[in-house]
Amino acid sequence: MTGSSGLLASWIRPGFDRAGVEVVGYDLKSGQDIFDAQKLEKAMEGCDAVLHLAAYPSRESADGWGAFKHLNHEGSIVVFETAKKLKIKRFVYGSTGNVYCFGDGLQDDKQPPIEVEDTPDPELVHPYPRSKLLTEAYLSENRGTIQVIVLRPNHLAPTPKEVIDRWRGATITRDRLVRYFVNACTRYIRNRYVILDVIEPTENYPGSLKAQELLD
Repeated sequence: MTGSSGLLASWIRPGFDRAGVEVVGYDLKSGQDIFDAQKLEKAMEGCDAVLHLAAYPSRESADGWGAFKHLNHEGSIVVFETAKKLKIKRFVYGSTGNVYCFGDGLQDDKQPPIEVEDTPDPELVHPYPRSKLLTEAYLSENRGTIQVIVLRPNHLAPTPKEVIDRWRGATITRDRLVRYFVNACTRYIRNRYVILDVIEPTENYPGSLKAQELLD
């Protein structure tokens, strides 16, 4: 688990512990850099899956596109290619539901309501989801024989009403968030490449119904 000291990891790691799944943490706070392929290889040896959560957070947008591209996209490529080299069976990528946002996402109240049919343009969206979209594309185009599961988590409930309205009710409880991430790493899934909306099941987001089918 990269980014194992981060906020999302702090929520979901206890779920792995309860399921009896051994987690090998990998985080910059422990001196483990995702650009250090040698350390990555050593950490991944013997693992059945890689859960990649390490990322430059969305709140740091003032630092510009370069910082997001470097860590979130280029760093993800290093992690992914290392997993492929070691013939890891499954790569689970922590993306974001913000890929559906244009402009500055939820912080921009002038944006129109989000439609799941929208095809986000990585040249237009906020640097954080833009970096995630580019990585999703790379994983799709270069996955080879490794199984890739992309998870797009959304707002953890309780969430302000204005956010819920904008996202057409797209929130998720912590229990479901944890369950989905654990099952994405451990459960048998036939799909060799799949993108799943990690939110409470809703017809507004067909990807959430697929997630419920595969991960609940």
